[in-house]
Amino acid sequence: MSPRVLFYILRNLHLPFLEPVQEQLLQLCPDIETAFFAPLFIAPQNGQPGWGLEENEVLRLQQKARFVRTVEEFSPDITVFADACTNIFNCGKRVFVGHGIISKGGFYTDNPLVRRENLADLICVPGPWHKRILEKNVFSPIVVTGFIKSDRLFGAKASTKEDFCKQYNIPVGAKIILYAPTFNEELSAIPCIGEQIACVCEPDRYLLIKLHTMTDTAIADSHRRLAQTHPRIRYIEDIDVTPAMVAADILVSDVSSVLVEFMALDRPVIAVNNPLQTKYPYYCPTDIEYKVRDACQQVDNAKQLLAAVDQAILNPGLLSDKRCHYADELCWLRDGQAAKRVAAAILDLADNRLEAPQITKHFALLVKTAPDYPLAQLLFDLGNLQLQHPDTKLDFVILGMPKPAVNLPMVSGWLLPDCDLSIALQVVTGISDAPYLAVIEAGCKLPERGLQALSNYFRWDEKTVMMRGLTTADPYRKLLQMVNPDWAELLLPEVVRLLSAALTGQEADMQNALPGCCMIRREQALNIAFAKSKISDLQQLRNQLSAKAGKCGLALDVMIIATTKVVDLQHQLAAIVEMYQQTVDNSYLLNVLLALLVHLGRYNDTRAIWQAAPAKATKPLQSIWGWLAA
Repeated sequence: MSPRVLFYILRNLHLPFLEPVQEQLLQLCPDIETAFFAPLFIAPQNGQPGWGLEENEVLRLQQKARFVRTVEEFSPDITVFADACTNIFNCGKRVFVGHGIISKGGFYTDNPLVRRENLADLICVPGPWHKRILEKNVFSPIVVTGFIKSDRLFGAKASTKEDFCKQYNIPVGAKIILYAPTFNEELSAIPCIGEQIACVCEPDRYLLIKLHTMTDTAIADSHRRLAQTHPRIRYIEDIDVTPAMVAADILVSDVSSVLVEFMALDRPVIAVNNPLQTKYPYYCPTDIEYKVRDACQQVDNAKQLLAAVDQAILNPGLLSDKRCHYADELCWLRDGQAAKRVAAAILDLADNRLEAPQITKHFALLVKTAPDYPLAQLLFDLGNLQLQHPDTKLDFVILGMPKPAVNLPMVSGWLLPDCDLSIALQVVTGISDAPYLAVIEAGCKLPERGLQALSNYFRWDEKTVMMRGLTTADPYRKLLQMVNPDWAELLLPEVVRLLSAALTGQEADMQNALPGCCMIRREQALNIAFAKSKISDLQQLRNQLSAKAGKCGLALDVMIIATTKVVDLQHQLAAIVEMYQQTVDNSYLLNVLLALLVHLGRYNDTRAIWQAAPAKATKPLQSIWGWLAA
């Protein structure tokens, strides 16, 4: 069955990245179902970038595929984003393709902010440089596919200078200068050059003005008027700058992705340095847009700009070697097939053919219960843990309740309540070789991929010796108030999702090892077992680990809440059965129903339901409920 793929268009500048992939997907897999989504349109103004699509763009896209106004309306298996839209939920697997080549401190950079990309199931990047820099913080699959927009620069469907010049009434032999500044006040060339950009328009030269789509409308209008009053200036309204790049002999930009994109054509690039660029909140001198400036002529004002344009016309080969080097690193292959490679990677993701060696997929779990903890509730808890961590091996040891009469092969060990925590850790490390060990209170629910999220902190900082997730015993409402005051009164399930999206990779110092979910490295558990230290609880474990200069952190993106109590569902059996019959592929409902039937002592019905369930529902739960097939 072909996947349903949604293309999420936050702003119109994303269209040149998403539309070609949608087209290539349909060519590679004609049966695939695709749709477009965009928020309601708000124009950029007063320094705010705006979002959404104007109605004419919506109408145009509706000729290509279905257009929806909510993600749930389409119910996608996969959603493709050209920005870090981590606040979108119920969207299936996430694919991030980006919308540029540079960093601006928010994407292709070594910065904790980049850790949010771990929420993606696949990231497609333009070049090897991007993959190397992301791998310092991101463990999701990263595939080098080339720069999607470059397909209009190279290959069979590339734009031509002749077509562009004809459209804009420019003599084909004229020298063409493309002015493409970004929109940020601290980075843009606009405050430095202003309307003096017209000075480059000598009699044999034409100027193309292509402003960023998030440029303030008042600034855009002033540049439109400039073009209307000068015979050799053209204001480009097209969303995609690529046709203008093909036609241009020289580029004038600043800290825009176009600065690097143009290098792929091996033509002169002039970079305007805004004196406020170091004041930009995410400024980093080692980011791509600053490292590549040695391949550009750099200027500060209009007088220097005119001299640089003259130099570029006289000696277009100046700095060619450096431009070509950066093009290879940042705009891979340049063969007109980038969108096709992205589409192929999406299909690999849909068919589970993508390898993700960087993602931790094996954990040892010490689940703390009580002697009277219900077996049905335990099975429900373990099922939830497995569903929240798909394609992950979980080795369970139960601490606190005796081994039941029913044989549960997914549990590797049963320890009595009086077992010391240090002994329990010794047992777990003897049973499992998983690289991380988590101590989890029974009845706790982790967010999706919560174990992976906790384990990432150990990889980001080798000094980390213990991590735990937030619980309702922490002052999490104060945290919500700080992040977004509108979140302060939200219900817990929504809080879990929003914290996971908004605070990925962010932590605080952990002083109290509260019950919930605490994780340590396997080596630390082995050291404790070897030292034969007596440790009765998590707080003692935390104190011992931190005493050796270890770092104990509180993961602000992992919120632990109480799970549903099976006993509270016993009067809803008929309704749950009806819901399950309507959606028999739903693994979560299957887990609920099986646990409820065990609670009611109806083991024959439990086996019958499991054995009749479709493979799509049983596969994620095979490790927990597979014993029912015996």
